[in-house]
Amino acid sequence: DASVSYAVTGGTATAGVDYILAAGTINIPAGATTANITATIIDDLLYEPDETIIITLSNPVNAVLGENSSHTYTILDDDIAPTIQFTTTTSSGLESTTSVNFQLTLSVVSGKDASVSYAVTGGTATAGVDYILAPGTINIPAGQISANIPATIINDTLYEENETIIITLSNPVNAILGENSSHTYTILDDDTLPIIQFASPSSSGLESVTSVNISLSLSSSSARDVTVDYTIAPESTARGEGVDYTLLGTGTLTIPAGSLSGNITLNIVDDNIPEPNETIIITLSNPVNAVLGENSSHTYTILDDEVIPTIQFAQASASDWESVSPVAISVILSPTPTEAVSVDYKVTGGTATRGVDYQLVDGSITILAGETTTVISLTIIDDSLAELDETIIIYLSNPQNANLGPNISFTYTIKDDDFLKVLDVKSTSAIISWRTASPASSTIEYGPSPEYGLLRSKPDLVLEHQFYLA
Repeated sequence: DASVSYAVTGGTATAGVDYILAAGTINIPAGATTANITATIIDDLLYEPDETIIITLSNPVNAVLGENSSHTYTILDDDIAPTIQFTTTTSSGLESTTSVNFQLTLSVVSGKDASVSYAVTGGTATAGVDYILAPGTINIPAGQISANIPATIINDTLYEENETIIITLSNPVNAILGENSSHTYTILDDDTLPIIQFASPSSSGLESVTSVNISLSLSSSSARDVTVDYTIAPESTARGEGVDYTLLGTGTLTIPAGSLSGNITLNIVDDNIPEPNETIIITLSNPVNAVLGENSSHTYTILDDEVIPTIQFAQASASDWESVSPVAISVILSPTPTEAVSVDYKVTGGTATRGVDYQLVDGSITILAGETTTVISLTIIDDSLAELDETIIIYLSNPQNANLGPNISFTYTIKDDDFLKVLDVKSTSAIISWRTASPASSTIEYGPSPEYGLLRSKPDLVLEHQFYLA
């Protein structure tokens, strides 16, 4: 009989994992020329390289070792390659979650390193603006079943739509692509709505500035179009429809995505009418993709640049005899108006009595466009009563298309022209006044009889004569 020892002395296969073969001695009986060493191969499900078992002979008995004292057995792997794919096809996270991992898995553990290429192939997010993820290759080492593709999310302050990143796998090595070869990650925007409002609550401009932009602003840039409705408030004093300005009573302003401001444009009508300053009040409402700020209303004041004429009496006072009637009291206007101007007048005082000493009904006068003067006609009642001079005070008010000048009050004095008067009579004195038709000296008798007393005027040749009697 011949015998020889054997043992596994090398190879890539692992005893107990890939095969079962204990060291031992094999006997070839006398008369025989062969014998078999029996090994058991373990049929696993592991996709792996072909593996080897090296068996070496030693210690022959009744024989010497030949050249083939070592045998290499190769286990040919018959398992299929695992699939490699994303664990899920979709995922999402807040924009503030800046570090994100996209997991890949193998269908089974592999005995070979598996790798796969990846790249961003679509989505609404922008590389370098919304995320950082360069194309690359990821490796799953033998014996492991998963690995992660890392990405960085850029947390901006831009109010925007949720955005997506589509990552696609390709070129697998030691694996085949599974069904989930594409993954969509959604960046959930967590920025607050921007504030929309007028840049200022009020502004003004000359009437000659015919195109006016009323500016609206956003507190921060938005990736979405922002819209807001506007209306003209009824308390505005300016009139639209081409009278003082042109702007639809209602409208909608759009601030495009990426912009921080927009304008509502007013077209101001530059007329030639002197008038008070007028206001246009614009109010915002119904913002979309924004919230209203504090300045949700804007008042624009149209500054009238026409010279408003001044209306007043031509003089502050005048006088004449009681017999002079009617009296034309001049009212003047400067500069020449481009439209009709009116003003009210009213007797507000004086010592004369309406209906006894004069006739004048309170009313209004009008100076037509292109004219600068008119008169108030005052009728004086000429009585025969010797009396003190009397006054009439007339006051102007409520001008239309003009401002009042300094001479808004006029005093007219009615000079009594009755020849003989006894004035300021007291218990111990009196004033005697008379006038002559022409300059001359004259005499007046007084007392209970013609012989009681005589007044003689001074020899000055005057019309007015007056004595004080005590």
